[in-house]
Amino acid sequence: MCTAIQYNGEGSYFGRNFDFHKTFGEKVVLTPRKIGMSFLHEGVKADHYAIIGTAAAVSDTALYFDAMNEYGICAAALNFPDLAIYREPLGGKINLASFEVIPYVLSSCRSMDEVREMLRKINVTKDSFSHDMPSTGLHWMFSDGNCSLILESTEHSVRLYEAQTGVLTNPPEYPAHLQSFRTQTELPVWDYSSRSRFLKASEIREKYISDGETGDVSLFRLLNAVSVPKGSVTKDEGVHYTKYTAVCDTERLVYYRRIYEKGNISAVKMNELNLDGLRLVFCEG
Repeated sequence: MCTAIQYNGEGSYFGRNFDFHKTFGEKVVLTPRKIGMSFLHEGVKADHYAIIGTAAAVSDTALYFDAMNEYGICAAALNFPDLAIYREPLGGKINLASFEVIPYVLSSCRSMDEVREMLRKINVTKDSFSHDMPSTGLHWMFSDGNCSLILESTEHSVRLYEAQTGVLTNPPEYPAHLQSFRTQTELPVWDYSSRSRFLKASEIREKYISDGETGDVSLFRLLNAVSVPKGSVTKDEGVHYTKYTAVCDTERLVYYRRIYEKGNISAVKMNELNLDGLRLVFCEG
């Protein structure tokens, strides 16, 4: 259960709600330019762009849930259970495990044109991070706050879509979400399902009136409208709720985050950090 939204009003922004039932010890993490990034099938990338976002750090590796690079290119991974199909490595493709998609693309691309070209070449592999951390069914949204792309690896193939409503949630596949939005004459009874959140987020994003407030404030309001309060959704594995909300200012390179348990919004300005460091930097809890 997650929602990602692109918003361009009073600037260019991208943000997401991270809805889940447990924690991974996630923190705001900076991957500097010179740390050197190793990929299972693509070798070591010594020369790369800096990345900041929310990640679980394991064995000096940042497993990003969402992030922004130093050129304002953003990405978020959203849960896509049962529909995500990963494959063996393929010749002539950029072969990435699911946990490598965000860091590889953001470390390599400085424009959405470059992102689009790279995503067309990606094959998502079956590799797990470790025996204790198997691969997770995901799909991805990439954005600079002005346009967005969606990457899905399903039984059909790896497919790339323009995010026409600037929104992504969870299953079904993106074309089915889009078809529902186009044919739905009015918003159905609201619940916390993926379909309902997609329709609501797409509609309110389209109709939102900012009254001159800054774009980060507007996007927090939009994401709050589809957030999940603790106790609203209970499944067999536990209580799902919006553990955090992140908003990226892609022009000023500010990464905002609000944690459910704290309520206040923290801000990390990427340009005030040492982007040429040699190790991961933990910016905020």
